[in-house]
Amino acid sequence: MHFRQERVDVAVVETGLGGALDATNVLREPLLTVVTSIGYDHQQHLGDTLELIAGEKAGILKAGAPFLCGEDDPAPLRVLAARSRKAGARMRGAPAPLKRIREDWGRGTQEAVTAGGTRLRVPLLGDAALRNAALVVAALEELNGRRLSFDMAAALAGIADALWPARFQVLDLGGGRRVVLDGAHNEAALSAFSQTWRRSPFSAQDPLVVIGVLADKDWERLADLAAPLAARFIATAPPSPRALDAERLA
Repeated sequence: MHFRQERVDVAVVETGLGGALDATNVLREPLLTVVTSIGYDHQQHLGDTLELIAGEKAGILKAGAPFLCGEDDPAPLRVLAARSRKAGARMRGAPAPLKRIREDWGRGTQEAVTAGGTRLRVPLLGDAALRNAALVVAALEELNGRRLSFDMAAALAGIADALWPARFQVLDLGGGRRVVLDGAHNEAALSAFSQTWRRSPFSAQDPLVVIGVLADKDWERLADLAAPLAARFIATAPPSPRALDAERLA
């Protein structure tokens, strides 16, 4: 009702948790459904294997709505493929990757080229950002001329205006000082951050890492992943009733 009242042309609606029991299923006739990737999080609700989690995510699939999938792990991919056939949702696999041509670590941006030769500015750093941008390109290609009609060049240019705070966000404090802010809260997100961090010039500048986690996450695994990032750490507790005590984290 809100979208109708606001006269929304197209709404990009993200699930809150999983898919099968998510409130977004009130939208019965989506133009397109997308699963970006399958990783471990919320196992108490979604299951403790990637296959079970994939089955929950597949709950968003709808008959007649194309399904775009960015996951390439064979095990959960088999589940998603089987569920797409059962749902009558035509599945399109992982899109062609973007080729990185330039990174600007100071500004927190990168430039890439699509398989078709279109140059894109992506206002986020890291391989995960390029994979997500490739999914956006594939989604636009899927929709344009089939279910919607729009200026593809203008839509692709809009990627440059994307804003995702606290995702390898580089903050310039002046005087040569920078803060890299990231809200990674599960193994997949912290692994992606670590991969980008190791390639960055910041990793060689004697960084100080300030870290806090929630107690209901796999915090020991997260601590293991974070440990190689730097030689100096400050453990803290985020302002949440679910926060892990800083002394325990340290």
